[in-house]
Amino acid sequence: MKACFFVFLFFAFYNINCASQSSIIAESKSDTIEQSKKSKVKIYILSDPGCGFCRRAIKDIGNWAIGKEVNIVALDVSGNPSASAQNSLYQKYSIEVIDASNYNDKLKKFIPKIFIFETATNKKIMKLRGWSSRDLSKLEKKLKKYIDT
Repeated sequence: MKACFFVFLFFAFYNINCASQSSIIAESKSDTIEQSKKSKVKIYILSDPGCGFCRRAIKDIGNWAIGKEVNIVALDVSGNPSASAQNSLYQKYSIEVIDASNYNDKLKKFIPKIFIFETATNKKIMKLRGWSSRDLSKLEKKLKKYIDT
């Protein structure tokens, strides 16, 4: 009887975790119609505002994206997305912040991670792990055919 109860609890917690991850994705897809129309590319940055490489990636990508048809979403793993949303760097570049603290630990282990999708087809264009000064030129080269640079 105890074994059945523990199996039940395991599956209950597993399903709650899966549902919460799905809700993060659903939240990120709830863009305004105007944003969806104007952005051809959506950039997700799995990050923590306390991470120096994450801040550098956000700053570099944010500066690059000014005036371009790009929507940037920060998937915040810090566990305090409301405080992160107040972060001046996120506000400066109008970056939407979504709580990603309930993602599995393996995904959060090495940040930043950058996922880039074409908005119209939801096709993955590129994935970057980590950030260095060379990565911005890689990003620009890859996105050249999707947006005017």
